[in-house]
Amino acid sequence: MKQPEDVGILFKQINDILEKNANNDLRKSNLTLSQVRFLTCLYESEEGRVAFKDLEKKFSIAQPTAVGIISRMEKKGLVEVLQSREDTRAKDAALSSEGRKVIEEGRQHREWMEETLLSGLNGEEKSELRRLLVKVLESLKSI
Repeated sequence: MKQPEDVGILFKQINDILEKNANNDLRKSNLTLSQVRFLTCLYESEEGRVAFKDLEKKFSIAQPTAVGIISRMEKKGLVEVLQSREDTRAKDAALSSEGRKVIEEGRQHREWMEETLLSGLNGEEKSELRRLLVKVLESLKSI
């Protein structure tokens, strides 16, 4: 079997498979991967709310895209849109109780996916893969 010569292509192929699997699974819940990423960000927020601007920066998306994603989630009852505490012209997104429930239920799927991803590796290989992926990520952050 010929080995792919480009590591970037391998990352892309792995990402495409993961994204396809996630979107197929999320379709049953009428959610998209982008929405789940936003919900996860809100769930992990210390303050329980995140400024729209911060979401735009975190996900490297335009303001209309962020507003659209949040608006669709608000219609589904997953988030609440609040006036910013710092700037009355700005808005924050906060996770609703329904949104919290969705994220907590999704944890099982993420754990299963993690097990599937690492199933072909032994304990030492799993640790090494994590270590190397962190190094790659840090290298890319410096670009």
